[in-house]
Amino acid sequence: MLLCLVAGSGALGYALAMQQPWSVSDVHAESDLPQLAAAETGEAMAAARSQSLLAAELGRLQAEIVNLRVLFLRLADVAQLEDGEFDLDMDFKPLQQESSDEFEPAEASEFFIDEDSRQNESETSGFRRDSLRPLAGHRQSSSAISSLEASLPLVKRNLVHISEQAARLESVYRERRLAHDFRVSGLPVVEAHVSSRYGYRVNPFTGRRQLHQGLDLGGKPGSRIMALADGIVTYSGKNGGYGNLVELEHPGGYRTRYAHNHANLVPLGARVSKGQTIATMGSTGRSTGTHLHVEVRRNGRSLDPQLYIR
Repeated sequence: MLLCLVAGSGALGYALAMQQPWSVSDVHAESDLPQLAAAETGEAMAAARSQSLLAAELGRLQAEIVNLRVLFLRLADVAQLEDGEFDLDMDFKPLQQESSDEFEPAEASEFFIDEDSRQNESETSGFRRDSLRPLAGHRQSSSAISSLEASLPLVKRNLVHISEQAARLESVYRERRLAHDFRVSGLPVVEAHVSSRYGYRVNPFTGRRQLHQGLDLGGKPGSRIMALADGIVTYSGKNGGYGNLVELEHPGGYRTRYAHNHANLVPLGARVSKGQTIATMGSTGRSTGTHLHVEVRRNGRSLDPQLYIR
């Protein structure tokens, strides 16, 4: 009887054990699901942060590109560059950031769960399905990051294009600036009026008709007299009827003279720049009042200063 009782108990226990729908390996797998879900959720959040930072940086770069483009176009307009000399047309388009929700529920097909598994799921297996939902959001964040990274070559290409055009703009501007600075032009005195023009007139001191080889500009005593072009001072001092005289030599055989000055402010041999103050207005030498007598000469021949003064 004792042996039969023991054998029956063992058989009953074996039969009960065989009726359970899970195994030891299933228990371990289910116990690992919370840790797996937490890890995947952390990765999804990190991917979302990376996506946000990358999108913000690319947006900032594109804003800078737009600002630079506007600035260079304005500079090109100021420099009066013609069509073809400066081109900033770019293959530019704003970034289209993909909308994503890192915790958006995924489709059932994304988890590859067959119908038999669905029918046999317990509450624990239901937890497993819910814990896998962040994976869909993680994949979407990764896709958005890939899309943003794909925009980097476009941004870099636009920056290189702007850099090349900026160098071209600088070169053209430098050439035109040099040409402008060496060209005799501009105003030698601010707020002055013409008191005597270039050409034949009656000399107020001799009463004879003779060529007036310059242009007289009346103004206030001490008014600044400025160079009409870059040049070198070839004379600075008193010179007979010119009174205090400054003479400048310029490229192309040009010379300019500034006479009857109250004071000369540049020494012989000095280099001067266009628009630099070289003297102050006065009434020295053979002068009937405060004014500037300015002459423009080329290869020793006098020219009408009004052809150059603007």
